[in-house]
Amino acid sequence: AVADVEPPAKKRAKGEKGPRDDGAEPAGAAYQSALFTCITTAISKTTVQQETAFVPLLFAHFLEERRRLAACKEAEAAMEEQDTKGTGRKRSAAEIAPVRTPCEFCFFVQLSGLLCSALRHSEGAKSAALVSCLVSLWRLVRLHGVYRPREDPEGVQRLSLEQLVQLLLRRLSSMKPSEARVAPEWSGLREALTLEPAPFEKRLDEVWAVIQDLSPKPTTASDAEGP
Repeated sequence: AVADVEPPAKKRAKGEKGPRDDGAEPAGAAYQSALFTCITTAISKTTVQQETAFVPLLFAHFLEERRRLAACKEAEAAMEEQDTKGTGRKRSAAEIAPVRTPCEFCFFVQLSGLLCSALRHSEGAKSAALVSCLVSLWRLVRLHGVYRPREDPEGVQRLSLEQLVQLLLRRLSSMKPSEARVAPEWSGLREALTLEPAPFEKRLDEVWAVIQDLSPKPTTASDAEGP
């Protein structure tokens, strides 16, 4: 799992350079950069047979480890709270973390962004595999309760869901009916609809157009008679 905080810096002698004084990246930032570079390379080299199942698997392991660490921190915080009550000391403002987009969803955004970037340069079976992978990520978001827009004052989560629905509808509208009927995009739309209907309410015309394109065309009398 990506570290949330860096270890406390050691005291340095006067004039001694610290890890950031020479312009180098902090260890945590360098690790994250290397991680996402490796994922991007792996996605670009993945064949259709291999698909990209490792991306949802990575996210699932991240969630498991992240929540295990969070549970440990909560237990420690509860013990400290008991100690605080005993001494009458109140927590300072510096000890209270600011409200931001939850870390779990931020990591998801990074992974889904890599997949969407790869989608722009792929087609055919590889493109379908990437969409299936993206849908699997959103399924994990739903199953593990990662989508919590009320805890996201910056609105990143709702914006991400909006972009997903927009992407999937655009892809379906550009397909032939035979391709669209079996496209993984429908699974993605179901996942999005389960999370929140608002993105669909804004795009009812687009949704209807896609469904209408898949419906069999009515046969007229002239078509039945033939040429």
